[in-house]
Amino acid sequence: MDDEEEAPERQEFTHVEIEEFNQAFNLFDRDDDGLINYKEFSTIMRAFGQQYEDLDLSDMFTEADEADSGLINFDQFVKILEQYYKEDFSEEDLLKAFKAFDKEGAGFIERMDLKDIMLHYGDKMNEDDFTDFMGTADVNGDGIIKYEWLTNTIFTFLIE
Repeated sequence: MDDEEEAPERQEFTHVEIEEFNQAFNLFDRDDDGLINYKEFSTIMRAFGQQYEDLDLSDMFTEADEADSGLINFDQFVKILEQYYKEDFSEEDLLKAFKAFDKEGAGFIERMDLKDIMLHYGDKMNEDDFTDFMGTADVNGDGIIKYEWLTNTIFTFLIE
């Protein structure tokens, strides 16, 4: 049996996409040190809608963390994206998903409703990942997530 797995096909990104990924990286690099830890990395990947198990994300991060420091820089982050990033959803799909949980049609979801969704359905987040995600999603800390803004922000980083 061959121990080597076939490497996923590398994706090429444009300069604009790289800049958008850099903006996303910086958005989640809360301490502005040019490095992100595993928790920040997994939050970014989930915010981008990437569907990976925790073990897969951990393996990706560990492989990129050449210094075994528990941190990766932006270049290492891009290498992960080149190898594993999947564009399999659209802005419209994400907006529809949020709208499905907006019972009043008000254009927002309350923190507790979003928490229930993110912790219990689909690609489930754990409590820590959700807290990190909310630091970005809930811009003014009022517990209200304006999902059109959030969707637009996520896709600004993903699409030219």
